[in-house]
Amino acid sequence: MSPELRGNVRQMFTDSVLQNVDLPAAWSVDVPAPCEEGFMSSCCVLTAAPDIRLIFGHGGADAPFWSMGLLFDNDLSVAWLFVSEVIDNAAIAAIGREIERIDEYVHAGYTGAGRLAAALRFTGVAV
Repeated sequence: MSPELRGNVRQMFTDSVLQNVDLPAAWSVDVPAPCEEGFMSSCCVLTAAPDIRLIFGHGGADAPFWSMGLLFDNDLSVAWLFVSEVIDNAAIAAIGREIERIDEYVHAGYTGAGRLAAALRFTGVAV
């Protein structure tokens, strides 16, 4: 698959999933080049604050699950917030709830990814 086609497929993937999720106003969405987020074959990055980045996508043949995680430790570690075998209405609703929760944490002052990951793990929200 050519890089251009791969980029178009990744953009369509992002659009199709996120059109059903209401992102908070200050959040942005990026579709990285395949080499940027190498551990997921199809993904997008949701940015809630300068240091708060969530990666969402499908792991491909090696990890056939949909997942969303908070990148921390200079993007070397992930606090997993969501994992599912399928994307259906219930999964999209769960993704929306996790995005709302992260937005609440950011507004409460958790603006460092490491600090946020620790809080999410401590409260049992992330693994």
